[in-house]
Amino acid sequence: MRNRILGCLVITTCLALNAKAEAQDSFQLLLGGGAAIPVVPSAFTDFWNTGFNVDGTLQFKVAPEVALTAGFDVGRFGFSGLGLPYASTDGGATTISFASVGMKLYPLAKTGSVVQLYLGFGAGFYRLNIADMSVRVGSQFSQVTSTPDNAFGVHTVAGIQTNDFFIEASYLVGFTQGGATGYLPLRIGVILNLGP
Repeated sequence: MRNRILGCLVITTCLALNAKAEAQDSFQLLLGGGAAIPVVPSAFTDFWNTGFNVDGTLQFKVAPEVALTAGFDVGRFGFSGLGLPYASTDGGATTISFASVGMKLYPLAKTGSVVQLYLGFGAGFYRLNIADMSVRVGSQFSQVTSTPDNAFGVHTVAGIQTNDFFIEASYLVGFTQGGATGYLPLRIGVILNLGP
């Protein structure tokens, strides 16, 4: 009798786990952060430091292999200076904000593995803002100001996720006035399942 009860518990547990695996959590909120590495143009890589990045993405799985996404990403980069021994600077930090919609593909979704690879892409509104900067050369002092640059932007992403966590690398580029401005966010984060 005891073996039958134990057997029934094992079968019930297996069925419940299988049903959970087949039932996709349709709505998920992904919250992450990490490093942000300047990539283009060369002035961006030469005069700004590696910064930090935070991101929030709401995704809706329309199928186990496909998710639609809407996200907001912010990267901030400190100004490293002009590289001149006789010049000092203050300010000049760059902030890039990116609001986008896109799609993620899960090519291994039907394997049933807890760890899933994903690839994604999207497009949206890209805003580049360089903070005012003061420059002092000897006894001379000047203030440099800039206006925000609003542009169309695109991104690609590749990562791996479990039920609760993700690690990803992305590439964001905006088609700003002086040419393309892009950076590489490397993120780790958590996944909150919001329900079917």
